[in-house]
Amino acid sequence: MHINTNLAADASAINLQHAQLDTPAASNPSSSSPETDSSASLDASWQRLLETPASIQDADYAIQDETGADQAMESLRQSMLGQPGLALAAQGNQLSGNVLSLLQPID
Repeated sequence: MHINTNLAADASAINLQHAQLDTPAASNPSSSSPETDSSASLDASWQRLLETPASIQDADYAIQDETGADQAMESLRQSMLGQPGLALAAQGNQLSGNVLSLLQPID
């Protein structure tokens, strides 16, 4: 999953909208408070939209980290389970060599 975190275009679009919202309010001194409230609500909504991609990407990184850790633990577990078997096979091969050396005549 790839998330675009280039927020420069989004930030300029927000700045443009802020400028458009501020212009009528500055030219019209009798602007009502509901318009100001809707502008603040719009600002909060845009802020949440800007923060969402970053939080999604952080969650994606956390999932990838957890997946990588799970794979590393499984590899370590398999390695630990295989080591005793390898040691026993090596000892078994060594024992048969020892028995053969005992059966050889002494010169």
